[in-house]
Amino acid sequence: MLGFETELSAWGQAGSLLCRTLTRACDCLINMPVVKDHSIAGVTISLKNMFGAIHNPNKYHDNGCDPYIADVARHPFIAEKLRLTVLDGVRAQCHGGPAFRSSAVFDLAKVAASTDPVAIDAWAWTTIEHERSRRGMRSLAEAGRPVRHLETAAKHGLGVADPDRLRVVES
Repeated sequence: MLGFETELSAWGQAGSLLCRTLTRACDCLINMPVVKDHSIAGVTISLKNMFGAIHNPNKYHDNGCDPYIADVARHPFIAEKLRLTVLDGVRAQCHGGPAFRSSAVFDLAKVAASTDPVAIDAWAWTTIEHERSRRGMRSLAEAGRPVRHLETAAKHGLGVADPDRLRVVES
């Protein structure tokens, strides 16, 4: 099952070979991202985590990864199988990602779950912005990395940017 399909699958402005495990073995997906900053997209959380299901994510980083993050996440093999996102927010990173940068890591001590990947990403984005503000850092938009893909994902019906749809459990 390892590897990628041999036939190109195109949707929106993205085209790729999909992971065979996703296309042939999975009936449903449970997405388990972490909360972190991204040097191009602003944040890399549940929606961008789906770049792991394609063979060429490096091709989709123009324009802050927008509309590509939403386009990959709305592919039927992903969108129709995604059932739950469980966000690992025990520790988070507010700057310098996606690579690990210890000076930008903070203890968040939270786990979040949602059936709405846009809502959970909006909550995590707000959390990152709060930590950046607490540290006296510019917002992601002011730093030239606005988070554009959440609005695009919402327009495509992947969810709503409504953090009230989350249940946050503190450790």
